Amino acid sequence: MPKPNETQSDVSANVSVQEIPGIVARLRTTFNTDKTRSRSWRVSQLNALDRLLTEGRDELARSLFDDMHCSPFEGKRAS
Repeated sequence: MPKPNETQSDVSANVSVQEIPGIVARLRTTFNTDKTRSRSWRVSQLNALDRLLTEGRDELARSLFDDMHCSPFEGKRAS
């Protein structure tokens, strides 16, 4: 994902389309080993993020306006 001052064309990967299925398969294999974090930990983090975005929607929209001058509509649309 581009940083705020970058465009999509500024960000590129040196990976061919043919390599992508193998990369995804290796990543899935590693993910399924719980080598980094367990599935239950990941699910709990996603649930916490969902609560944050739901319960803090107004605060998030206000912060987006203060920091990035986004309208309240844009803030609510993003969450």
